[in-house]
Amino acid sequence: MMTISEFYKLIFENQEGTNNEYEKNQDKMLIEETFLHQIVGYLKGIKNVEEQKKNFVDIVKKPSMDNGKVYEFLVYAWLRKNGFKIEEQVYIKQEECLKKNDYYADGCFEDIIFDVKKFGIGFPSYEIFKNKLQEEFPDHFITIGGRKNLDSTTMGIEFISKVPKWKNKLLETRPTPLGDYMLEVPEYGITIRAHNKKHSNGIYTSISEVDVTQWAEENELYFFRHASQFCIHKPYMIICPFVPKDFHFSSDDTYMYYAFRYLCRRMFMNLTKKENLLLRNYDGHAKDQITLGAAARKLSAVMFLDISDEWEYPCRCWVYKNPNADFPILNYVVPGRFQTLGAYIDDFQHDNY
Repeated sequence: MMTISEFYKLIFENQEGTNNEYEKNQDKMLIEETFLHQIVGYLKGIKNVEEQKKNFVDIVKKPSMDNGKVYEFLVYAWLRKNGFKIEEQVYIKQEECLKKNDYYADGCFEDIIFDVKKFGIGFPSYEIFKNKLQEEFPDHFITIGGRKNLDSTTMGIEFISKVPKWKNKLLETRPTPLGDYMLEVPEYGITIRAHNKKHSNGIYTSISEVDVTQWAEENELYFFRHASQFCIHKPYMIICPFVPKDFHFSSDDTYMYYAFRYLCRRMFMNLTKKENLLLRNYDGHAKDQITLGAAARKLSAVMFLDISDEWEYPCRCWVYKNPNADFPILNYVVPGRFQTLGAYIDDFQHDNY
């Protein structure tokens, strides 16, 4: 793991007047070096030293993959590397979006406003729940099996925030001859198991499955918790960086394409028809009387980007255009420029019903 000092020197070593406490900080950064080198390249391209320093501090104050700025800077790095001229941190007035107040969008390119949303719908929540429950069972190894289609909100409310409840339920079950505890939770389709470490010989197994159509249905509102950021006078895109370990179906590009497609189709074809539901019920920062359907039509496209490597052609990128968008993205950009990078493109041209 790279230290904060090493990261600092890669960025500022040849600059005058930048010495500070970070130069001697030997704390480890819990971020893979391949990501840090991409971020270094991006930060060194910033001409304003004060902005460089600010962005550097944004990373080292929380030097792990839980820091949303890591994903944001990796997206900036990818766009710049591939020839996009981007403006970062764009000021959006409240009359230009669905929000009650002004805000800063993450960026703009080709007159498209975009925000970066770390993507890992539902799946990381299972791991968080497993790790929290593991703390309650030091002599056992916890596995979570069954269907993994739940959205992150349900996982947070029903499982992560109720670890003591699930611990007690698990202990109320009759242990197996080997001292394991197993709990079926049919209403959520999952199986929780505590494997006795003493009798397992270090071998633990569980069976999981993902129904991507149900996964898409469960998560169609995921991006609408921040839909007040959608712009109302120009194209707006969500960019979703991810690493493959966040997904149980990430090894197959075709499977990824269809999983993302099912999710976007529900947003672009189903939510755009929801005129009886108000956005403020899902995003408390939204203006009054904005319907879910009106908000969905302000979303011009969604892009999913695998940032686990610096891909040469073809990149691991999937872009889906909303055929019902009020402000469609011009074809010379999508498919245009993205297609030349090898991205998967889908505009639902013959599938908009």
